[in-house]
Amino acid sequence: MSPLSAPARPRLRDPHLPEAGRSAPVLPAPRLEHLRRMTDDTGLIQHALGPVPNRKLGYTTDDNARALLVALLAWQQGDLGARVLADTYLAFLAYAQEPDGSFHNLFAYDRRPLEEEPSEDCQGRALWALAAAARAWGGTPAGTVAARLFDRGLDAFARPVQPRGQAQLILAGATLLDPEGGPSLTDTPPALPESVLQRVRSALILAATDLVLRYRHESGEGWHWFEPVMTYDCALLPAALFWAYRVTGAGEYLQVARESLEFFAGATVRNGTFWPVGNRGWFPRGGQPAEFDQQPLEAAALAVAAVAAQRATGQKGWRELGLIAGEWFLGRNALGVPLYDPRTGGCRDGLSPDGVNENQGAESTLAFLLTRLILESERERWAMEVRGA
Repeated sequence: MSPLSAPARPRLRDPHLPEAGRSAPVLPAPRLEHLRRMTDDTGLIQHALGPVPNRKLGYTTDDNARALLVALLAWQQGDLGARVLADTYLAFLAYAQEPDGSFHNLFAYDRRPLEEEPSEDCQGRALWALAAAARAWGGTPAGTVAARLFDRGLDAFARPVQPRGQAQLILAGATLLDPEGGPSLTDTPPALPESVLQRVRSALILAATDLVLRYRHESGEGWHWFEPVMTYDCALLPAALFWAYRVTGAGEYLQVARESLEFFAGATVRNGTFWPVGNRGWFPRGGQPAEFDQQPLEAAALAVAAVAAQRATGQKGWRELGLIAGEWFLGRNALGVPLYDPRTGGCRDGLSPDGVNENQGAESTLAFLLTRLILESERERWAMEVRGA
């Protein structure tokens, strides 16, 4: 990752210095201006040059699925204009679904499917977003379409084998089965036949059981994780098991969720500051976490996990992780510089040893918005302050 310009190398925060008294963060109100800027009549454009959409690099189903989830959360929180965005992203997912029910991920700017390797991440993200749409829109025509796309997609993705695919399938299932809407955070009853909900429950239990078995195989003394290397979207894995516990009441899911999230926090939180595992080497068992490059999606996953943990356990102490994730975007991070851009409403693409990447692409902006909207849903529970746009 390289910034548009070459800033002077910033001084890293010393993670070992003690922090002074910590006050509750004052967070900016959620804004969708940059998301609208990056969206055309096809869907959400993948990359940007600074805040300018880079049409040459086209679209991904990954980003449009994330965008559908974000737009739904914004709409549920009173941004009525977000409904138009959500309709666009739902149409993109309908276009991306193959005859067998799976989702193609990569598309050129002229909508041509591009050659790719199959991606479980893409399938899981699409199902999570479609589950949220099917639940949020109930028995409306758009909700019926989302439910039909979800049903076909579940047929094609009933038994993922990779941990993130398993986690995202659990998040999709919990969205439909949890009384409070699971990760979609809505209490609207799902307008799906009981037969479909039973299939969803079976798929969730299979995925959660597989994820726990993976954890039991890989974890040991000094290493409480699902893989031999901690890589990306890390906190989604314990988050999924917290939601699986809420749906099923299975104590083993809760135990593994708690152990793994505590281990993740111990590896990535230094004196109240989030240091995501960097993609220049990741975090192998027996080694040390790479410090850079730090990606915004890690903070979003941490916010999802913090809410899941608090909802599953009722213990308020987990909220600190969510607030740490939100503050990472605002400058409480390794470089002490903000990634959120209040001028555009977008989010810069990450932190490298040389500074902040000034591009404001889809993934990073959605990571900030998802974090912010999830925290907004918890504002009363977590006693946060919000400043105006």
